[in-house]
Amino acid sequence: MDGEVEDYAIGSFNPITVFVDDDWVGLPSGVDPDGSGPAASLGLDAFTTVQKAVDIVRDSGHVIVASGFYAEHVHITRQVAIEGAGADRTTLDGGGVGIVVDIAATADVDLSGIRIQRGAGVDGAGVRNLGSLQITESAVTDNTSQRGAGVFNAGTLLLSSSGIWDNWASGAGGGIYNAGTLNITNTTISGNTANGGSGGGLSSAGDTSLLNVTISDNRARFGGGVARLTGEFRLHNTIVAANVLLGLQLP
Repeated sequence: MDGEVEDYAIGSFNPITVFVDDDWVGLPSGVDPDGSGPAASLGLDAFTTVQKAVDIVRDSGHVIVASGFYAEHVHITRQVAIEGAGADRTTLDGGGVGIVVDIAATADVDLSGIRIQRGAGVDGAGVRNLGSLQITESAVTDNTSQRGAGVFNAGTLLLSSSGIWDNWASGAGGGIYNAGTLNITNTTISGNTANGGSGGGLSSAGDTSLLNVTISDNRARFGGGVARLTGEFRLHNTIVAANVLLGLQLP
């Protein structure tokens, strides 16, 4: 039988580190997929999809994702670290349907080195976080939703050394909508649109802190770059420039 072991019992063997590579599609279950590499057996600690790896890895484990194009939606309910090969090399693609990375309230996730793109939803499309999430050295781009097209946060989110680009919301928060606790450092938020609402780059109804952030070339009906709705909002060494209001009529 080709592919991974679909009826593998979670709990009977939970490796602390698992590996994902789309080049392994079509290999038979049980084969060593990378020869002298770190993976041991396809279906045990090696997989062709991120979701399967997340389901199998031990709680607090580590999922290492090779460069490639992964057309899937990942739902996470546990503590896990997911490490891609870089935002220019590892892509999670939603295909224009559904949330690409969905973090449950029970989850604690560290995500790095991944491009997240082409999601679609209501609250969130690229990323929806209801738990605890850290995103590092990643890109969230080309997602569409009603609120928070790039990222919708209703939990705790630390976003660092990343880019939130070219996302589109019909309502508020083209790039990011925050309804929880949000800390952003060394990140660019650019080219996002909140077509009928506030905060083309960022709309916040929670507590937000920005350090070394650039918010530019975003568009919205109100607050082209940033909109503070409620909650604390702190900016340090942050650039907000060249953002545009949509539909503004001068008297």
